[in-house]
Amino acid sequence: MDEKTLNTLEFPKIIDRLAEYAAFSASADLARSLKPAASLKEALDRLAHTTEARLLLSLKVDISVGGAHDIRQMAAIARRGGVLSETDLLDISGTLISSRSLAR
Repeated sequence: MDEKTLNTLEFPKIIDRLAEYAAFSASADLARSLKPAASLKEALDRLAHTTEARLLLSLKVDISVGGAHDIRQMAAIARRGGVLSETDLLDISGTLISSRSLAR
């Protein structure tokens, strides 16, 4: 889909509105990077994920990403062999614990 069509459909406004619901910056960036599905299969896969997430939220209203942090910068530092602070490591630990809880 070309940019003119996306702008006519006000897709950027929809994406910005979606990003406002994000719990933290990594989620907002992920929302802003979304593009329309390239195929019917991809659209159906996305719809299935959305349906599953909505069901999960309706069954477990206390679910959250509490304890999660945006660790992208820390991961980049570690990937280059850099040293992380204790606070960074605690943030990573909290994010991993939160991710494990969400996966369950």
